Amino acid sequence: MSEKIKISELRNGSKSGDNMKWERYIPYALKSSLVKNIARDSLIVIDGITKVNYCLVDLMLDIAMVKFYTNIDDVEFNEGDEIDDSISGNYDFLKNSYIEEIIEFANKDYSYLKEKIYKTLKQEVSQLNSIEKLVQAQLIRFVDKATELMNEKTIKNICTHAVKQINKIDKNLLTENSGLIKTVIDTLKNKEVAE
Repeated sequence: MSEKIKISELRNGSKSGDNMKWERYIPYALKSSLVKNIARDSLIVIDGITKVNYCLVDLMLDIAMVKFYTNIDDVEFNEGDEIDDSISGNYDFLKNSYIEEIIEFANKDYSYLKEKIYKTLKQEVSQLNSIEKLVQAQLIRFVDKATELMNEKTIKNICTHAVKQINKIDKNLLTENSGLIKTVIDTLKNKEVAE
């Protein structure tokens, strides 16, 4: 791609959109990496539940479109970055001036990337928020907290008692969640053995 244009040059008028060069295609490996990174970076955990920050998905995808489909330079937003005045100002400027044009230019790729990101997010959230994962995470958190508060003998008694109580549950009622019960028992037994 040709000479890079800085956002500041576009903002102050020393360069115009006429100086932009367009990239028709980016390699599949880069698209795959963008999907994976945008999906990963837009997941947030609140009270043990994984959720998606959709505003961040849109912002990161828009910035990726500018970065990889034009010669506009200094367009960055990295994992963990706060959306400060500089990022927000540059993004707002690009959104109002160029992003719609870029998306229209690379519409097939934009649609493809967005679809793949949303499918990846749906799959990740589903896996991370499965009953087994949530119960396992809560059990581990409970056992870790209990370890801080209790002595070894008390913890062994609680684990043994929990396994006995779970074994008393009518398994026929829980056939749909058999993986959940197995996970709970295995977690408790592994903790008991480790003690």
